[in-house]
Amino acid sequence: VYAWSQVAVDTELDCATAKAEVQARVSLSQNGLWTDPHNGGVYTERAISDRHNGGTSYHELQRVTGNGEYTDFIDLTYTDSDRGCEIKGCSESQVTSVVDF
Repeated sequence: VYAWSQVAVDTELDCATAKAEVQARVSLSQNGLWTDPHNGGVYTERAISDRHNGGTSYHELQRVTGNGEYTDFIDLTYTDSDRGCEIKGCSESQVTSVVDF
């Protein structure tokens, strides 16, 4: 049994700017210059960060909690729209995690 979650948001930012912000936080979390507000997790990229399919860009991340006990895989898609960028995300725990829903 494991936890998972999905989210979708629209931002007025263009997708290149939104994705650059995520990439910056991934980099900064690795050297301690940005702290994940939930359990002090550290993020890394799991796959090439600049895959594209038409107008959609993909990001595949991994997050390990500050205590090292839990690992999540996170997939993000960024799709340009007339209003800005639609970002969809899915996170799946990679270990048994029934109490952290």
